[in-house]
Amino acid sequence: MDALANALSQPNTGYYFMGFIALVFVSSCAHYFPKIWKVEKELKEALAAIPAAERENLPADAYHRRQREEFCLQFERISQDIGQIKSLGHVWDEFVESVVQPKDEGANTIVVSDRPGMYFNIESVLGTNVNLPQFLAYPNYLIGIGLFLTFLGIACALHVAQAGLTSADGGQEAMRHLLGVASTKFLSSLAGIFFSIVLAIWQRFSLKHVKAKITKLCDLIELGTQYKSTAELLIESNEELARHTQALNDMAGNISEGIGTVLSNKLPASVAQALEPLAEEIKGLAQKFSSTNEDALDSVLKEFLGQMRQSTGEDMQGLMESVSSLRTSLDELVGNIRVMSNDFGAETRESSVRLGMALEKFTISFGPVLQGITEFSSTLGSLQGIAGRIDEAGGNLSGAATVSQESMTRLSGTVTEIMSQMEPLKETFAQMSESLNRISATSSQLQQAGSTIFSAAQDFRGSAEMIGQAEERFQDKVKSFESAAVGISGTAEVLHEASNKISTAANPLADVSIGLNGALKQLQETEQQIQQNQAELRQILDGLRSYSET
Repeated sequence: MDALANALSQPNTGYYFMGFIALVFVSSCAHYFPKIWKVEKELKEALAAIPAAERENLPADAYHRRQREEFCLQFERISQDIGQIKSLGHVWDEFVESVVQPKDEGANTIVVSDRPGMYFNIESVLGTNVNLPQFLAYPNYLIGIGLFLTFLGIACALHVAQAGLTSADGGQEAMRHLLGVASTKFLSSLAGIFFSIVLAIWQRFSLKHVKAKITKLCDLIELGTQYKSTAELLIESNEELARHTQALNDMAGNISEGIGTVLSNKLPASVAQALEPLAEEIKGLAQKFSSTNEDALDSVLKEFLGQMRQSTGEDMQGLMESVSSLRTSLDELVGNIRVMSNDFGAETRESSVRLGMALEKFTISFGPVLQGITEFSSTLGSLQGIAGRIDEAGGNLSGAATVSQESMTRLSGTVTEIMSQMEPLKETFAQMSESLNRISATSSQLQQAGSTIFSAAQDFRGSAEMIGQAEERFQDKVKSFESAAVGISGTAEVLHEASNKISTAANPLADVSIGLNGALKQLQETEQQIQQNQAELRQILDGLRSYSET
């Protein structure tokens, strides 16, 4: 221990301490600054990869628009160039994930949802190459090492000088040696402070240049893109969804209207057009027939006409019966509603039950309309079957050999009769189409009427509940009247027994009278509410009555 203390207390030891501190300074600079210079060079390459539009005395808005167009057109190349830079590749990939590239051909602006500064900063750019916290702590390390070596040398010098101070002869010599060693040991502290200041200034200078280039890179990116916050993008997305929804609704409405118009206008004409080639085929067959199967042809034609008339007559008869049954059901519904309107003042809840039963009957009575539409579909199917039978009859007739001049004349007359009978059939189809349109309109009106009746039922039920609540409040008020009457009778007895206390007994009477006035006001409000409900019910019944009359 004494040997180590003697060695550290030598005057030359301070110079060794200074050399050690200088070595730490040089090693830190050699380790970190080349990496910083490399990152700075890569930032210059990134800045060169982003094109800058020429100003050409353009206004600010026009210049920014041109810069955005250039950036959008060369975005793929810029991404490829910056993505290959080691210190910026991962940061650029994260930035591209937040970029919204234009999908329309006419769009030429790239939208970003975050500021470039959130991705490009001193920590993200230098973080992969330099340990920034440790690099910035080196000035403190140098100061700490210098102070540690200084106090270590002074402690060793004091330990050595302690032995010399015990003797009177060697005291001055020991003090002189101690002061010389202390002066040299303080040089290590000065060296640590000096190198710490130099390193701190160099750090600030280097990082300032790096930050300036990062800021310039962010400025170029912001100049070439359009910033929109997440909230703004969400609002635009909601507006776009609303526009698409409106367009789809309009499209659905147009399609439904168009289909209805096409079916109503084209169905009879299409059926007539489908039967016209059949008539032409029959005419052609009549000219080619040369056999004497006149009776067979007459029977086939009669069968065709009979089946067509029978099928059409049965279907139309069923449809008329369905419509008549629907009208009967509606009359019953109107009658039930009128009965309910007459009895509403007495039994509101019973009227609500009857209205529910009427709604069920309305639902049941609406079934024949649907059945009539189904029967009309089956009518079209039967017409197709008849057309098939006519084709089969034509095949059977095609095998005849010859026919006489008289048969041809009768056939021509028969065909003429068929054509004359086809005209009423076309009119019948037109009338059927109009009937279907009317039935469709009636169905829509019935659906609206059902909705109105359902809402009226809800109003009836609400009115019944309100009347029930009013009845309960009325019972409460009756009870309060009874209690007030009891109080009045008791007060009268007290007044009769103690007339000398009339002044003190007048106060309870005043309170009771105030309570009676409040109860009367509540009764009046309840009566007004009941009258309003009755007026609304009369309006609903008048509307239903007018609808049933129409």
